[in-house]
Amino acid sequence: MKAEICNNTTNGLALQGLNHNSTCVILCIFGKRFTKLYDAPVGYDSYCFTNNEALCREAEKRGWKYIYINFPLSDDFVESTLQVKYIKFLQFIKEERFSYFTRYKNIIVTDHKLELKSAHIEQFLQKNEKKILLKHHKSQPTIRIWDEVERSMLQERYLRNMPQTINYINLKIKQGYSEYLCMPQCTIILYQHNEPEVKKLVDEIYNDIMQWRMPNDQIVWGLVSQKYTDCIQMISWNKEIPIKWVNPEYKKPKFVLFLGDIIKLFVPYGILKLLRWS
Repeated sequence: MKAEICNNTTNGLALQGLNHNSTCVILCIFGKRFTKLYDAPVGYDSYCFTNNEALCREAEKRGWKYIYINFPLSDDFVESTLQVKYIKFLQFIKEERFSYFTRYKNIIVTDHKLELKSAHIEQFLQKNEKKILLKHHKSQPTIRIWDEVERSMLQERYLRNMPQTINYINLKIKQGYSEYLCMPQCTIILYQHNEPEVKKLVDEIYNDIMQWRMPNDQIVWGLVSQKYTDCIQMISWNKEIPIKWVNPEYKKPKFVLFLGDIIKLFVPYGILKLLRWS
């Protein structure tokens, strides 16, 4: 897969926005489903990577530097989720056209559902004591991996490829990885990406995800990261640096979210796909 800067992006993007700030923010959002974004955090170079050209105006209006990625555009949620991993796990930096990202010490990758503000970034930077910083899973810091598998059954994009995910977990456990792990919430990650250990970690996670076609990166991270604990720092989801996590398109009432989970438990995947439940 190859990436390219959109034709309507200002030429010389590699020279734009680069100042004494050593931290940039990356938003990666793929697929046809999304049309709205939160504002980019003020004071930081902020880039929106997407394969959806229709997002260009929205991204630039919100303060993001729009970068078009030439991946197939579809409404297949699994495929779009897998495409995101190319950006999320920093594979794009290996392309010469994006080599200017090595000038940043820190890269913060954020989910489009997080309303990330400058104050949050400053808190992240203040708290960071290692080479990677991310948040614990919302439920609890340490869980049994099969509990995460059970939760994943409620989401279409994870449910579809669950057989290979289970095979992957069993293989990793057989290789000596623990089924009890520090489960991350991979919606926001701070990387000191030029560090060798960080490069090894993201490469291993990305390669496993693509080899096994597993969109649930939290499971892969929880297993692979067991070899890299010395360079990873995890903080509480709610108590430290609370960030609003809501789809900018709309906010579902709590009873609708609960009803959705119940439906996903009992309705066959094929019907869910027809209904495009997400």
